[in-house]
Amino acid sequence: MNRAVIDCEKLRNNVSQINQTIPDNCKIIAVVKGDAYGHGLEGIAKELDKNDSIIMFAVSSFEEAMNCINCGVKKKILLLNPAPYFYLRNALKEYDSRMRRRIAEQLHFSVCSTEEFNSFEKISYEYDIRINIHLRLDFSGGYRGFNRKGFSDCMKDLFNDHSNCKIKGIYSQVYSFYYDNPDFAKTDMKEYMSALEKIPDRYRKEMLVHFLTSLSYYKYPEYCFDAVRIGAALYGMPVSRNAEDNLGLQEVMSISGTVLNVVNVNGESMLDYTGRCMAQNRKIAVLSFGSWDIPNFFKSEKTTVMIRNHLFTIVGSPCMDSFCVDVTDCVEVQPGDDVWMLDSFTGISLKDKILENNFDILDCQMMFSGMSRINKYYK
Repeated sequence: MNRAVIDCEKLRNNVSQINQTIPDNCKIIAVVKGDAYGHGLEGIAKELDKNDSIIMFAVSSFEEAMNCINCGVKKKILLLNPAPYFYLRNALKEYDSRMRRRIAEQLHFSVCSTEEFNSFEKISYEYDIRINIHLRLDFSGGYRGFNRKGFSDCMKDLFNDHSNCKIKGIYSQVYSFYYDNPDFAKTDMKEYMSALEKIPDRYRKEMLVHFLTSLSYYKYPEYCFDAVRIGAALYGMPVSRNAEDNLGLQEVMSISGTVLNVVNVNGESMLDYTGRCMAQNRKIAVLSFGSWDIPNFFKSEKTTVMIRNHLFTIVGSPCMDSFCVDVTDCVEVQPGDDVWMLDSFTGISLKDKILENNFDILDCQMMFSGMSRINKYYK
């Protein structure tokens, strides 16, 4: 009943447009965490694995990284969140030597402290493998990466030729990029650039430096370095409430469901858990999707869907699996009709919904957080 269609041509066009915006020597790290922002990790990763503009993938957990490997992805995979070293140890115990080598070669682990680095180094010697590391910096807070002093103090220990842990990248999540204050962001970047300048050239040449994300790569091209981490923008999802920040990228997913039933209700019929009732006798269509499927999508007071080319406002949520809409004035609506939640061809735009309802960046990121049980098709 419920289905999501991902337009791979639009996805490729978005990659191409982003690639034209960044410097020639810069590549794209495709962020596919959170089930590729609800678009389906396996399907999106397989499609982007064929794209030469994508240098690697970024995920949020060891489980997501292994899902990428198991579905046949060949590109490198970066774990953005520091992965407890024992996840890797447990995986190495479980798999044969061939799979161990593949894990060691393909995965890149984020490290936030010398303690974490030493833990991975111990595993590298234990299993006689080389482990790829990206150093995560956090000079503003210090709790999500090396702080300024900690990084400076441990550089000699991190950059040496004797370790089995090889530093392949360095990055940060620069939160000042998300504020409308370029001077603030540039002040932060001066400190990061000062730290980069202290890295010996022979190590810097082997590293992938990446600081910018979907909201900042086009605003600060001088900080693109070797790669940019692009998540929401890949899928055409708005990255802020400012229309100019969305660069005309195309939304790649359309979502539809089905009318389950059409019934007449009186003014005393409760429509959902809140006790909400219609003001008078009305005709209600019960839909096949509900708040569990796309929770943030339905946060606004006037969420609309399309049935038979007519827009209807959701008036109740009888359970987590269904919504109902008032179709009193549209006699042709019947059980089995398609219901469009999101589709650029019908004019139901995610961008418009976000801008109209004043959603913030977290709402944008989590818009499709419940999509795992909706079947996805890639065309």
